[in-house]
Amino acid sequence: MTTIGITGASGFIGKHFLKKLLEDGYSVNAYARDKNSIEFLRDEEHAFNIFEGDIADEEKLSAFVCKSDIVIHLAAGTRGEWKDFYNATVKGSELLLKLCEKHKIKKLIYISSISIYDILSAKSGKAINEEAPLEPYLDTRGWYAKAKALGEALISKKLGASPVPVIILRPGLVYAANMRVPLMGCGVLRNKLCINLGMRTKRLPFVHIDDLYGAVKLSIEKNVENKIYNVVSDEQPSIDRIVAVHNELAPPCGKVKTLYVPKILFAFNHILRRLLSPEKKLGRYNYIICRTQKNIYYSAEKIKSDLGWKASVSFRKAMEQIADYQYSKVNIGIVGCGFASQTLHAPAILNNPRLKVKVLFDTDKDAALDLKKRFFGDAVVLDSMGELKSTHYPLDFIVINTPPETHFKLAKKLIEEGYNLLIEKPITLDAGEAAQLATLAQEHGVKVCVVNNYRFRKNVLAFKEALHSEAPTRPESFTIKFWSGPLIESSGGWRSSMKNVLLYDMAYHFIDIVLGITGNVREINYLDSQYAKNGFLTTIHGILSTDKNEKIYLDLQLNPPYAQAAIEACLSDHAYMLGFFPESFRRLGGSFNPVGEIKNNLKTVIKYAVDNKIRKQKNFSHQCIYRGFVQSLKNSCERLPITINDTLPVMDLIEKIASQRKKV
Repeated sequence: MTTIGITGASGFIGKHFLKKLLEDGYSVNAYARDKNSIEFLRDEEHAFNIFEGDIADEEKLSAFVCKSDIVIHLAAGTRGEWKDFYNATVKGSELLLKLCEKHKIKKLIYISSISIYDILSAKSGKAINEEAPLEPYLDTRGWYAKAKALGEALISKKLGASPVPVIILRPGLVYAANMRVPLMGCGVLRNKLCINLGMRTKRLPFVHIDDLYGAVKLSIEKNVENKIYNVVSDEQPSIDRIVAVHNELAPPCGKVKTLYVPKILFAFNHILRRLLSPEKKLGRYNYIICRTQKNIYYSAEKIKSDLGWKASVSFRKAMEQIADYQYSKVNIGIVGCGFASQTLHAPAILNNPRLKVKVLFDTDKDAALDLKKRFFGDAVVLDSMGELKSTHYPLDFIVINTPPETHFKLAKKLIEEGYNLLIEKPITLDAGEAAQLATLAQEHGVKVCVVNNYRFRKNVLAFKEALHSEAPTRPESFTIKFWSGPLIESSGGWRSSMKNVLLYDMAYHFIDIVLGITGNVREINYLDSQYAKNGFLTTIHGILSTDKNEKIYLDLQLNPPYAQAAIEACLSDHAYMLGFFPESFRRLGGSFNPVGEIKNNLKTVIKYAVDNKIRKQKNFSHQCIYRGFVQSLKNSCERLPITINDTLPVMDLIEKIASQRKKV
């Protein structure tokens, strides 16, 4: 059996290709930076090998290549600075080709981009084929397009000269059911306004992801080599048509208005371009604007002739898939209508227009009636859980917000009845019960998402983004400081009745954030746990070692005089500080100039604070979880925001801490 290797397997296109190759019976090796991002696609019927590593890691990449017969190269830089794009897309491609030659693989399929053509030199109305000139002014382009062009140039120089047969595919704008921005390429999107710079009749070179996979499959199976192919649909719709079809299929909340800036306003740019000619004299932004004014058609006749490829998914069908993914109604039920449902979940649900609460249940019926009155007037309040089966509303998922000690029994019953579940943390009282639910969910083919909502706080997302930009450098250590303080004490006084208090205390969230980055704890090097006279845990100091050889330092105090919480990640020459109460994120020390620090702080404020207020978003973290959960239900290539297995490391560690009352 031919073994297909895929780099960039965790990306938008990569996950789709991985799933399709498995369905077609291929043996697959998947190369990804984070194995957790694709492991969910593996089951008993569709097994594949995961190779975890950075595309620039020669040792790990070599281990992946030597086990593959044919390699599909998708990995590319998508964020960070120019050096990150260059290292991932250009240097990564160079290293991959070298290893493919070393291990004598049968074929390399390089996924390039149709954006690398020289648009300005092309004549409007004339089709661009594979012989057309490429972009001469790469410095005017975005870093992604520039890096893709340089990466292809490196590969194309070896066509026919390398012992490894190569096929280069240049796909158009790839769209799919799980596409989040169906109006890409139509203009600048600002909420419900699409600002288009004068080209309402401009055609966009779409290709459906299934059709792109079809081109890849033919490239694998056909006896062709050292060729370059455009992969675009014949049906290249105009911007006018794209917006019209989107608005036809979208509900009122999703429709957009288009502001067309008259083309005549750009006439001066065209005059300047003709007079000055070189883009360096014209300027980058004027050059980009001039590119947008060209109405170009792309030809895929070569791949049709050589491989017999043709686009099978119509534009209309693709837009219907996207509309269903983006806007179709999702019916849900809520079990447990108390504090969490009223203050955290209800606002997040109301902020998502596609969510419709159909049924409510609480053992305290008054709580359910109150939730109905305040938020969900059309919902039906059940007298018992047994009425779920008799309801006329098929539910896409059920939210469990009952006390934690009820979660296991309740979730087990609902999973066995075939319901998808969204469960507040902690999912169960111990890791063993949680693992049982994970196994049960897999057996019954349902999805269970856990609400570890701190993972999606805006400052936490900024923290993760900053660490990601450091790749392949990893932090040397993490410090978790959490002093819960009297203000965080629950009015119900639950600390007096819970011995494994970390499961319920907010310290759970901070440990979970760090373990979500580091992975499992390999060893507890030191632990000093102090207890009150009544036997309850009060203070924890510890040093832990992770599977990735990072240290985690714990300073947890569950009843101090005041509240304080922070996570610090230490790298070789600087650190990142993540603060709470109030939320903050900043970089500390290192060779960091003042201007750079100001830019970094402004970027963080704008991206994670100002934008939040402008859009009037509330409970952002819960909104992210709901949106991600719905998307995973709608498309099998989307991973759950937080799986049960994602939460097991924090539960395992908490159990180890709670079980040790002396230094290790």
